Amino acid sequence: MKDISINIITAKKYFDEKNYLECIKTCYKMISIDPHAEWTYHLLGLCYMNLKMYSQAKGCFATINLNELIELCDSQSNIN
Repeated sequence: MKDISINIITAKKYFDEKNYLECIKTCYKMISIDPHAEWTYHLLGLCYMNLKMYSQAKGCFATINLNELIELCDSQSNIN
């Protein structure tokens, strides 16, 4: 549990700093510890969206059934 807590704090810090690549790495560490942590997939998807990697973002959001964010990715990928 301690590893998850530290990684959550680290991932949030990276996200807030807009260091999305490091945040992604940290999210994958968290997924390896707890593959059912929905918050991790949500944050991972947001990182991918900010990097305009919409296909990857949709995959993360689909994992946790966030249909409204999947639709947002679709609309953003059509604009870019």
